[in-house]
Amino acid sequence: MSGPTIRMLVALLGGAAILVVAAWLDTAVLLGIEHRVAATFDTTEWALALPAARVATAGSILALALLAWWARSLRVGLAYVVVGAFFAFLGSLNVLFATAVNGAPPVLPEPIATFLGQVYLHAEYGPLNAPAVIGAGMLLIGLATIGLSLRSRASAVPRDEEGPMQAPTEPRP
Repeated sequence: MSGPTIRMLVALLGGAAILVVAAWLDTAVLLGIEHRVAATFDTTEWALALPAARVATAGSILALALLAWWARSLRVGLAYVVVGAFFAFLGSLNVLFATAVNGAPPVLPEPIATFLGQVYLHAEYGPLNAPAVIGAGMLLIGLATIGLSLRSRASAVPRDEEGPMQAPTEPRP
């Protein structure tokens, strides 16, 4: 495998790993701490865990930006845009299109509605909503990566050799 391919795979797998770990920390760890606090009324663990989770979420977005910058790939940018938009808008998609309202069936077909509901329940139902925040960051990083990739491709296209601007050789009347 070539260097750009390896960088692209690392950026894609790293992004997936960051989202999986963030979802687990938010929906399993933080939600468990929240339930213990509600049962014991001891807020010490929550007061320490929540700021640490916020810093980890911000750090995850920075790590995604570094991975995308390192890969410098249009494919990574496109993948980050699609996955980031999915997680950023998952809550809205679930409420608007995958949830039955007043007895009316969901807009989306049952398998897709169930899939969205399950992903929402297992990924974004935590108190911090870290996957949605990371998804929004991933969406923006993906757009920037696409822009930089297209810009670098445009600058790599050879242009006609004209040299510096020259004054006209004939005097103007």
